[in-house]
Amino acid sequence: EIELTNFMLSKVGTKTEIVNSTNSNGQIVSENELKTTLISLRYEYILNFNKSKDKKLVPSLGFSINPYFKQNDYSPTISTSFPTSEVFFGARTFITPRLTYFINPKIFIDINIPLCFSDTYYLKDKDDNPAVAANQRTTTTYDVGLFPKVFSGRLGIGLKL
Repeated sequence: EIELTNFMLSKVGTKTEIVNSTNSNGQIVSENELKTTLISLRYEYILNFNKSKDKKLVPSLGFSINPYFKQNDYSPTISTSFPTSEVFFGARTFITPRLTYFINPKIFIDINIPLCFSDTYYLKDKDDNPAVAANQRTTTTYDVGLFPKVFSGRLGIGLKL
């Protein structure tokens, strides 16, 4: 089973303004544009425990990997702030108990709960502040987490070809 779990391309602008309540004059403190790119896929291999063709209820267990990429680019429009970016490359692994109910030989309902076993990622943070030495503007992090708090459930209707 191959799944596109997330896909996002977005551009959002934000502005923070301090307003004097007596004369209603405002001063813009910060103004940013945030561009986000996110793509996440999942590949799952499923082991069926009941291979009989006449059974309506089929329990199974899935094993999956979920590679993902996320990039956030912050571009300030005020000259007192500096551009920053963060880039994530990662992969999560899941064990997924599944229950499939065949309505008829061709149509089925699938209920499953992916349990996240691990989340491993590489993060690169970059701050383009010219007051900071060039070799200190980038921070990289590599993290391996076991049993992260990732909760999900899936319900699907399928057609057997």
